[in-house]
Amino acid sequence: MLGKAAVAMWWDVAPESRAEWEDWHTHEHMPERLAIPGFLRGSRWTGTTPGPRYCVLYEVADLAVLDGKVHAITKDRGEGTILFRFGALRAPATHSHEEFAPL
Repeated sequence: MLGKAAVAMWWDVAPESRAEWEDWHTHEHMPERLAIPGFLRGSRWTGTTPGPRYCVLYEVADLAVLDGKVHAITKDRGEGTILFRFGALRAPATHSHEEFAPL
């Protein structure tokens, strides 16, 4: 893992909205996040079993990166409306690397 912390999100996106969501996430959301200082890498995973369709993982330098700047940026852009339109975002989980023992 790059950095010392990560944010993981699970998304349920209605089937009829998936193509639009994937386009938005690939061409707008992910590049905007990775332009924020301290965001080091982002990845998106697609589920193959029932449950949330997508898992998105952002690796960040440390938890301080998530101190509210991200929320200010998304609020300014009206992103809450976009996220609501696409479907349910499961509560994001944030953890510091120090909280886990190495494998």
